[in-house]
Amino acid sequence: MNQKESEFLTKWRESSSITMFFSSIFVVFAITLISMTVSFLAMLFSSGDNGIRYCFFKTIYFEAITNADGDTSLAFGFTGSTFPILFFAGILFMFVFGTYFFAKKLLKYRQHLIETR
Repeated sequence: MNQKESEFLTKWRESSSITMFFSSIFVVFAITLISMTVSFLAMLFSSGDNGIRYCFFKTIYFEAITNADGDTSLAFGFTGSTFPILFFAGILFMFVFGTYFFAKKLLKYRQHLIETR
């Protein structure tokens, strides 16, 4: 039973560590931005109360103030705390890069078993 390896798996097995490193950084950057956006949108539509609300580990804020004349002023932005974002991205990077690295090792081991068979 001779199974041919797909082109995707062959490229993955033969990819360099630098390529895996930079693709991991790209994936982590995209996932972090998507997580921050989803967190902000969930917080934005979760409550209609006045005041200041935080999301994504208190790194993003949204402030809604209703004045006495009925006007509403809104403000949002970063709180200035970057450590939670960097910590989240670091943990995610270790997971993604570790997964790439482990999958590459398994593919090389698979190729070794096929060649010795």
